[in-house]
Amino acid sequence: MNTQSRIVLASFVLVIGGMIFAVGHRSGMAAKVYAAPPTGCTNQTIVGQFVVIEQGFVSASTTGPQGIANFAPAAGVGVLVTDGQGNSFGSDTISIGGEIITRTSTGTYSVNPDCTGTAHIQFNAGPAVDIAIATDRSGKEIHSLQINPQGSVFTSVSRK
Repeated sequence: MNTQSRIVLASFVLVIGGMIFAVGHRSGMAAKVYAAPPTGCTNQTIVGQFVVIEQGFVSASTTGPQGIANFAPAAGVGVLVTDGQGNSFGSDTISIGGEIITRTSTGTYSVNPDCTGTAHIQFNAGPAVDIAIATDRSGKEIHSLQINPQGSVFTSVSRK
């Protein structure tokens, strides 16, 4: 193969390679990746109706740490409705040590930009509780942990 033939062949290969790259780039084969800017969370993030699953152990004592004999197992299911403005209401049925209690509740909540927050819930049966909450940015799931009154270990997961 002479020099002129090699140049023609090399030019042909470069043109074909460039066309393949251009077609691949336009079709997404060489897609660029962009990070979405963080949007943060607000009270509006958790607006709507959620199904709540509750579980843990409760104690009459507000001092800790507690011995395992001081706890009663607890579990419950319910519905929580949030308005996106920091207000909530709901109802649940809970079993504490085998005793079944049906409750309604009203409350307030606040969601921080990092998707954590707090809530204060007043039940018609039992004391008011303060809980720590965390949600995902989509607001489809809320996780909570009772923080006051202290002495209990009680969590919930709420899903839309």
